[in-house]
Amino acid sequence: MLTYPKLAFARAGAIPLLVKLLGDGTSSGKAWAAGALGCLAQNHAVNKAVIGQTDVFAPLVDLLRHGSVQGKTEASYALANLSNNEDNQVAIAEAGGIAPLVQVLADGTVESKKTAAAALWNLATENEDNQLEIAEAGDIAPLIQLLAHGMPDAKEQAAGAISHVVFQNVANHDAVAEAGALTPLIKLLVTGTPEGRERAAEALRNLAGFPLNPVNQVAIAQAGGIAPLIKLARECGHTSAPGGKARALEALMFLAQNNPENRAAIHLAGSRT
Repeated sequence: MLTYPKLAFARAGAIPLLVKLLGDGTSSGKAWAAGALGCLAQNHAVNKAVIGQTDVFAPLVDLLRHGSVQGKTEASYALANLSNNEDNQVAIAEAGGIAPLVQVLADGTVESKKTAAAALWNLATENEDNQLEIAEAGDIAPLIQLLAHGMPDAKEQAAGAISHVVFQNVANHDAVAEAGALTPLIKLLVTGTPEGRERAAEALRNLAGFPLNPVNQVAIAQAGGIAPLIKLARECGHTSAPGGKARALEALMFLAQNNPENRAAIHLAGSRT
């Protein structure tokens, strides 16, 4: 759906009607309303803000918790498209949206797992409270499972979520590394899609350097992260996303910072690849 029709639907009064249907419609009606709201919000900053100013989040979270399979899938999609808005980030968390999104990662459909990871990525972006809530009580484990075993596009979203959960958050650095994220991140760095490889490099960069983490510097090197980062930094063309080279170089820079062993390992691996 193009931007102009989306705005036209919103101006015609569709949003409050859809929110009402989301709250008191039939099971299929609620699913349809959630999907329509998600579509109106996708790539449309004005509609994200307008929808976020309604009473949309409580019924969306309720649908995510108690809806049909289709309802949960559409609610996850809607939250993914609404959550990359600063006010909506806060409102979704206050409505209790984080825990059911994590649950969808564990038992949702293939599509809803991907959109739940995308929503968590958005919710964690530059929001320390949400970062901590996502990582609490082992909630990071389903993200790591999706990273390791999901479909290629779901792995991209999981890596992006992990990257933003740990960004400038010391407590989450340790929790994510100890939960086993390094091995699947490095595997994604080798075998993922171009976007997935970029997201993996970004996550390793953040784990090593935002802020500098000496324990993770060592752990990433010991897990075999240096050689594939060097390979990505040297690639060009269709095998790497536009930002992949930069993220890989940044990760290597942080791995080398104040760490002579890693500097030597980077020099050695660079001479072999």
